[in-house]
Amino acid sequence: MQDFSAAPTPANPDEKKWAVILHLSPVAGYLIPLAGFVVPLVIWLLKRTDSQYLDHQGKEVLNFLISFTLYFVICLPLMLVLIGIPMIALVGLAAVALTVIAAVKTSEGKDYRYPFIFRLIR
Repeated sequence: MQDFSAAPTPANPDEKKWAVILHLSPVAGYLIPLAGFVVPLVIWLLKRTDSQYLDHQGKEVLNFLISFTLYFVICLPLMLVLIGIPMIALVGLAAVALTVIAAVKTSEGKDYRYPFIFRLIR
């Protein structure tokens, strides 16, 4: 089991700013297709060597995106039997809410771990 009490913290305000940008960058996907995944990936790849905190938060964002994409894909066939309609709405609402919560927590310099995600990128 991993020890989460030793999670990295931001060393300066610049790291907090980039962490907030990382967590809010999936919103770009609402404007430009695939940008919601590409933008956080590019930011993480550019900033992960600069800071342990940004590396950790970038992995959280990418794991969140992978997990919620899977949840949306699971909901699509369930829409044929109507249960998928409220489920996809709930997943979408949760995605937006968790994104905002993550941005607020990281703006305070706290480590944020998304609930309900698969941590595939370690």
